[in-house]
Amino acid sequence: MKQLKEDGFTLVEILAAFVLLMIVLTSFASLFLSSKATNESSKKTVTATYTAQNIMEDITNRIKSTNELEDAFEQDDDENILKDFKIECVVPTDDNEIEFDEGLTTATFSKFENNETIILTISNAPTFEQHLKTRDSDEIEEGMLQIKIDIYEGQINNSGCKKITEKPKVQFENMIFMKFDD
Repeated sequence: MKQLKEDGFTLVEILAAFVLLMIVLTSFASLFLSSKATNESSKKTVTATYTAQNIMEDITNRIKSTNELEDAFEQDDDENILKDFKIECVVPTDDNEIEFDEGLTTATFSKFENNETIILTISNAPTFEQHLKTRDSDEIEEGMLQIKIDIYEGQINNSGCKKITEKPKVQFENMIFMKFDD
């Protein structure tokens, strides 16, 4: 009698193919999860960058539209861009008065929204102080104003004038040349 030859896979071959398939699928799954995490991180960074850019543009436009620097930051003004910010630190004054026209002044503000802490630092650059020391009262004041925005993920405790050691997610910095009448 003639024997029929049956072609097929053995149990060992099927198990080997299954193990190889699982290794490939695991690699793709980890790649997918890594890609998803990177996408979420990028989305948060883009949103934070957009927020910082809007704040920077608002501050810059407000400063450029006023003749007096203090008017740009007046706390009683409803259009004040800093109305939602909390004053953290004003150096060198102790009464939290923002006076950028008397020596080197730095003011730090903070706000928490959308699970992000926004730290805004505004200071007049040393060149501004030098111009103020040498100016005549009839001359036009001019100098540089530095604006820095740091956005951190989550709640950051920034009470007082202490330096934050954590690295910000987004950081914007701008220098504005100031020129206005006394």
